[in-house]
Amino acid sequence: MAPADRSKHIAWFRTLDRVFWLAWAGFPVMIWLAYVSASDPASSVVGMTPEQVKCLEILPQPTHMSPLGKVIYWALFSFQLSIYVVLLTILHRIIHRFSRGRIFVSESLASLQWIGVVLIIWPFLMTVVSNLAAFGLKARGDIQVFLPSYVVDIGPVAVGMFLIALRYVLEHGIALKSENDLTI
Repeated sequence: MAPADRSKHIAWFRTLDRVFWLAWAGFPVMIWLAYVSASDPASSVVGMTPEQVKCLEILPQPTHMSPLGKVIYWALFSFQLSIYVVLLTILHRIIHRFSRGRIFVSESLASLQWIGVVLIIWPFLMTVVSNLAAFGLKARGDIQVFLPSYVVDIGPVAVGMFLIALRYVLEHGIALKSENDLTI
């Protein structure tokens, strides 16, 4: 790659690094909006049909829960948001490394593998934690119905497996290039 092309790519990654900092700055706003939406689902009744309003009654209403129920509900809420913090942190570290000109380095490949592992484990962990929280809320009488969910979102699992495979392909490609560079 020509030095001019390399500096153009690095400049692009620096811009992307700044965009990540803007995403971090906007993250509290996103959390606040999610909090407002989750704290009172009945506030969105405007424009709904009577059947839709009836369905809102089975949604958890944290304003009407016991203190322990509120702790369980908001702990689950925080846990669900934590995936975004974890993935944004890993992605930002990769982009930050790229903006410093360190593109194909072992730390980037390891981060790529970590993203894959998180994406593989997360759906299974989320299913278990959601069921435990729902069971706890039902046991406390804070929700009317406990409907266990055994559905695991396979999309993130597939993407995680792809990223882990991509990590090993890139590692092999780097080794081949390095071997080729040593050949006269």
